[in-house]
Amino acid sequence: MAESKRGTAPNGEDEGGELNREDEANEALLAIHGAHDLSGFREVLEDQASALVDCERTVFFQAEREDSVTNLVAIREKDGSRICFPFGEGIAGTVAKDNGYYLTNTPKEDDLYTAALDGLPEIQVRNVLSAAMFDGDETVGVLQCLNKRGGGFEEDDAFWLQRLAEHGALAFVRLKRAADGWNLARDLAEAVAASVDDKHVSTVGHADRTRQVALAIGRDMNLQDDELRELELAALLHDIGRLGLSPEAFEWAGGPGSAAQRYAAPNERLHLVLTEALLRNLKLPESLANLATIALSHHEKADGTGFPRGKKTADLPRGARILAVANEFDLLTTGRSALSNGKVMSDEQAVRSLKERAGKEFDPAVVDRLIRNKLYEIEKRRFPRCAYETPLEVTVLGGAKGEGKAGPQVLQTQALDLSEGGILFRSETKLPADALVKLKIHLPTEVLDAVARIARVMPGDDAKTFKIGAYFLWYGSQS
Repeated sequence: MAESKRGTAPNGEDEGGELNREDEANEALLAIHGAHDLSGFREVLEDQASALVDCERTVFFQAEREDSVTNLVAIREKDGSRICFPFGEGIAGTVAKDNGYYLTNTPKEDDLYTAALDGLPEIQVRNVLSAAMFDGDETVGVLQCLNKRGGGFEEDDAFWLQRLAEHGALAFVRLKRAADGWNLARDLAEAVAASVDDKHVSTVGHADRTRQVALAIGRDMNLQDDELRELELAALLHDIGRLGLSPEAFEWAGGPGSAAQRYAAPNERLHLVLTEALLRNLKLPESLANLATIALSHHEKADGTGFPRGKKTADLPRGARILAVANEFDLLTTGRSALSNGKVMSDEQAVRSLKERAGKEFDPAVVDRLIRNKLYEIEKRRFPRCAYETPLEVTVLGGAKGEGKAGPQVLQTQALDLSEGGILFRSETKLPADALVKLKIHLPTEVLDAVARIARVMPGDDAKTFKIGAYFLWYGSQS
């Protein structure tokens, strides 16, 4: 076996004439502890390690556990491709298993070296220095440095790399826990948002679409990571107060001035009061201090004529101004507008509407970003909105207590609106609320079979028909 060195703690004494690395190391540690998220952490860690030991390239192998197997995973190339292998293989795998370090200046003659795992396709590997990153007894990763500039790696290099790896592990664990906590918070917010939207079939997906547009604007306006997280949660939860209201409070069938809309209008304000009450009771970290204000203010206007507080948007956080525009754009281009105004606006019509109201109702800078960079172009739904009457076969299975005595009722009709979560269709018969229905939906590219429960029964466009809203319990494609 070629000459190599392995162990757990080299002494780190500088040889005579070598520059003292203490200052360099301290700067490197400050840099890695200053990383704000995992996406930027890898690049910072690899760059600082390469600079500290003066090598051509460093690769960070992250330990990932799946079931009973722990693998090392690295992003090896500029295109983002990944390599994955188990503990114990190659130099990196051995170091991970031993929680130590390993250096070799003749890797091709080394029994542990495996070119496919330890090498890089774009460079000729001359020497390798590897150090484990561990938190207590748990290995979280490995730092592997390749090709010492001007010579070979020495034990002093191993000492400084281990010091960096120790702090890198601390920073990684902190960022990983923060990311896990954020992912859980976002998943819970998405679940709540779906529950809110499902109370009204025409708003299924509203929170998610509003979130996508708001985040696109926020990123374009260079919001910081904490501001983007706050904006995302506010977009998902901005209508959470609707959970405290009956579904009928938001049925706007019948057009402007109808009895239904007059009943619904005051509830627009009430849902904001309930939203604030729910969000203000949360014990939020300082980074989310404006969450309730942003969520509460999505109906405020630039000139102070909005609700619930009548605040001018110039006096509100940027997130509130962004959310107001994103929310309005989605309402103009989805089924809610169709129920209240009798039509759905195209993206182009909605853009014109927002542009006309910029300055009076909405922040002109936010509207300008939305329009100029077409930030409203998002993936809105799994199924396209029906711009025509899609053929639909409806089999009424009965109410919540089971199938009716007369047997299933079959209707040939048309779907008016379709989303990931539900469907709106025309019926000449007033179907029972809460009834189960089996659906066959004929789309241009596929036929969907679905089981749904009726949630809304509304007056149709004439006195002879009804609009039926139902949410899916299951669906699948025949194609």
